[in-house]
Amino acid sequence: MNILYSQDANGCHQDSIAAHTVTIIKDILTADLPQELDDMPEHLKDSFYPYEDRPPVILSDPEGRVQMTFQILQKELRDADTRKAAQAVHRYTEYFYSRNELSPVYINRSGEVPVGWFLMEMELGDLKCHHIKAVRTVLGKLCLMTVTYPEEECIKWQAVLKRLYLTLQERNGKDGESQQPGYGLDASGDAANVWQRRE
Repeated sequence: MNILYSQDANGCHQDSIAAHTVTIIKDILTADLPQELDDMPEHLKDSFYPYEDRPPVILSDPEGRVQMTFQILQKELRDADTRKAAQAVHRYTEYFYSRNELSPVYINRSGEVPVGWFLMEMELGDLKCHHIKAVRTVLGKLCLMTVTYPEEECIKWQAVLKRLYLTLQERNGKDGESQQPGYGLDASGDAANVWQRRE
């Protein structure tokens, strides 16, 4: 278990976050994720993702205030094209969410392959949230990840994102015994720092 964020750090009163290494997609993808996240209950999936083609891996805290999704799309992606892929997702998001402000695309190179990501401000009911979309290559395909968390907790989730980008790894069928059971089917940036509200 790793403590990604301590509630006593920097005089902040946000709750601590402990992480463990989990298999996100069996035999394919692992990462360090917060222990508070687990498979999203079906009734919350039906509420937040009321469509057939929803991501195969959807994690959340018990209330659905924090959400994380993973899906591998049938689109080829090379490491060198990560920025272009993230920019394409950015354009798509900007088109369909034209009233939401988006950050530029950033590249995190701390892990085994680059991760391209950007931040969007959104709301879940009355809760103001930060929504991260991130892409990287997995088995030569485009892996799309999303992380949604309350805006007021952005400092601690910035630490989670750093750890996620650093520890995402392809497993090639070699999941370690120390890892937690998989969630899915068989099949150096700081979000809090880059967000600048344009007046």
